[in-house]
Amino acid sequence: MSVAKELDNLLSNESEIETFVARDDNGYNPIFAEYLSENRDEIMEFRNTKKSLMDNLIEEGSLDSYVNIQHNYAPSDVVELLYGINKFSNDNNFDITIHIHFNDYPGRRRESGRYSGFSIYVPEKQYSNAEASFDLAYKIQQQLKLSFPVSDFSRESEITESQDLIAIGSFNTANSAAILIEYGYIYESHFTDKYIGNYVVDELARQTYFGISNYLNNNDTVNNDTYSKISEYLLDRPLVKGDKGPNVLALQDHLRDSGYYPQKNTLNNCPLNGNFGSCTEQALIQYQTENNIPGTGFFGDITMSFIKQ
Repeated sequence: MSVAKELDNLLSNESEIETFVARDDNGYNPIFAEYLSENRDEIMEFRNTKKSLMDNLIEEGSLDSYVNIQHNYAPSDVVELLYGINKFSNDNNFDITIHIHFNDYPGRRRESGRYSGFSIYVPEKQYSNAEASFDLAYKIQQQLKLSFPVSDFSRESEITESQDLIAIGSFNTANSAAILIEYGYIYESHFTDKYIGNYVVDELARQTYFGISNYLNNNDTVNNDTYSKISEYLLDRPLVKGDKGPNVLALQDHLRDSGYYPQKNTLNNCPLNGNFGSCTEQALIQYQTENNIPGTGFFGDITMSFIKQ
């Protein structure tokens, strides 16, 4: 919800963009809630008609059935809700529909899990909205991977096609470019750390905003502005291994931006998480050594002065 609100705030500043948020802290948008209540029968008829057409096309060989990842079955009320979003978007001629999610997997019993990283789900290439959806997803993933790891779940990638996710138009039910962003797994350290949570939310929204803007403006240049709310003013006190918080996040971002972070690792193993551990220490030593600063792994006055010069 926090990501959605910040993204909406950024997009609302663009005079040529009109946004509609399906729900907020008070529940579903009254306009959408009324639409859902008054069109329940039509929504399910819409879904059943599209499914029948899809089944016929697959049966006659005009389309191929494609299953990449087996997703959880949605309860009936969620099915109705998601197809309602698709039909509502179609009826109101939306150009883009974005679903915001954070991931997990069944059976996890520990605080942390085996997977990390984001993936953007798009309609499978045979769907009518596939090309536009992929183009939008590509622009967004270019931005997100500056600051966040890409999913290391073997069946996912930066952009993952799906034929059966309702949110992106199962049975070809979405006319607009439609994507589902799994920003990462809910237990990842950069999401759970209470000291940097707000900065991470802002960064997710900003990079998504940059991607949308690049898509709408047909811009192929990646915007390298990352964590600008902290990187400009929080590199102002000594830091050592074991420290945590926004100041460490600012240092990690500076090292990443300078090409030193992470050292021989990925952001999955060494996320930008505000935790001064071995990943940050190794990157800092390399940064110091190559810039004629004593390679102590301690962020002190000499390194601070060098960065600010």
